[in-house]
Amino acid sequence: MIRSKFLFLCLAVAGLALPCQARANPDPAHIEIVGNGQRVKMTPNGFDTNHPSQDTINLQWVFDNYPTSDIDLEEGTFHISNTIEAVNYQGTIGGMGRDKTFIVGRGPLVDGEYVFPMLNEDLTERLYPPGVPHFIWFHPAEGDVNAWKTNNVDVSIKALTMRMDGLGPEITFFGVPVRTMHAFLIVTGSEAVINAPVGDVSHVKFEMKDVDMQAQEVAYTLNDVERKHANAGVGVIVYGGEHWVPAPGLNGFFEIDHSPVNAIVNVRNCEFENFHQFAVAVEASYTTNPGTDYTFPDSPAFSPSSIIIKDNTFNRVGDSMGMPGAFGFNALILSPSETHIVIKDNILNDVPTSGIALVRGVAITIPELSSNVTIKDNTVNMIANPLNSAAIDVFDLTFFNNSPLIVNVKDNTFVGGPGYQTPLVRHAMGTLATFHDNMFFGEAESGISVGNTVSPLPPHELLPSVQNTVSDNDFSGLSASVANIILGPASAANTVIVSDPDDVIDQGVGNMVIIDN
Repeated sequence: MIRSKFLFLCLAVAGLALPCQARANPDPAHIEIVGNGQRVKMTPNGFDTNHPSQDTINLQWVFDNYPTSDIDLEEGTFHISNTIEAVNYQGTIGGMGRDKTFIVGRGPLVDGEYVFPMLNEDLTERLYPPGVPHFIWFHPAEGDVNAWKTNNVDVSIKALTMRMDGLGPEITFFGVPVRTMHAFLIVTGSEAVINAPVGDVSHVKFEMKDVDMQAQEVAYTLNDVERKHANAGVGVIVYGGEHWVPAPGLNGFFEIDHSPVNAIVNVRNCEFENFHQFAVAVEASYTTNPGTDYTFPDSPAFSPSSIIIKDNTFNRVGDSMGMPGAFGFNALILSPSETHIVIKDNILNDVPTSGIALVRGVAITIPELSSNVTIKDNTVNMIANPLNSAAIDVFDLTFFNNSPLIVNVKDNTFVGGPGYQTPLVRHAMGTLATFHDNMFFGEAESGISVGNTVSPLPPHELLPSVQNTVSDNDFSGLSASVANIILGPASAANTVIVSDPDDVIDQGVGNMVIIDN
């Protein structure tokens, strides 16, 4: 962390007014420092055969020396050839338009293929997954949590396209060797190692608007096996730190916990294509500190955490490479605590596993406080796949702690494609969710499934789902193989209002089914 500590010291001494003393501009023909450095204008070199590419060197130099500048990216292609680290970046990175400014990741030519390289030794020690590359890593520097106003990430990315060309490095994904990189953009706390320490937490603010993120489907031969999958796993992921143990799983590890992050995330009017794990993920976001072991600032207090995912299009995201035991989501919200969440007006096309997933209880070290979630006016088109999950998936494992995800799913359109045979909306575990005024079309096992999910972990018991309300949904366009609404054996004290009693199968305890003609 020597570089991070040095940068933080320079920022503190300079009061953010001037950059640290640094070596000369590496490419004056393509980097223009405007005024006192509050704005930097960059023009691209384009693809080259050097490693690292000149655009990679230029972007890294600007992040290192002007971390509080707005960066204007002119028309053309900026070539990223290996992972870039941005410490304490606070500013806007803006292109000239998603059809004019391109940031393209492409590694050196190896045996006739462009292969994006693994992380260097320094980044491997400080970032998870170990060795697996990203385009850009944004994170705060280490320092006093009470200095979070200057020691944080506050980044806005606008009006450009990011794309991955060629193959990623060879990694192990759930026990299978594949050729993929991890994430286009990763935003974390000050440490994102495999076992991040319990202690200080970080504040990050991330906004992305009018951005296209395009992973490519690639075909290749590895160990005499023909493979075909997306060449990147993740579009954007925001989290504090992670805790893993060696086990079969991603890159030979299994995730057991998270360190939290105070996060304000806003993703609007973007388009995501072909990521095999997820397009947008925010993990373990929180607001306050009710007696935890984490150090929170005395003054000023952190801002309330919030997540807004709105007006985006997701195409062919989350197939998890078709591997048993793997996972895939279009949007994943994992273990929020006292976080305001709105997922609205998005279109999710050709979804093979999970559309929008809400999971609580994985990050057991953070305060488990209630979070309000609104999922509204989205359209989710599911396709048949052996790994099908649901268009909406809710797993609130804090059920027994009475700190639920309070989820309101309304005015959405859900479509099951030909042969789709799992629920479209699944409340696997939790309480106090409402599902109303949604429209269901196509084929599925059911439109809404409550308390009918078996835990994927031993002893594989049914997960309880109680005190939910289902009303005023339109199933007229749905061909359900079991029933429009399934109240499974682990459902209890739910209220369901329907016009046709045949809409519901009730196998639970104390559920109230009201027929409203």
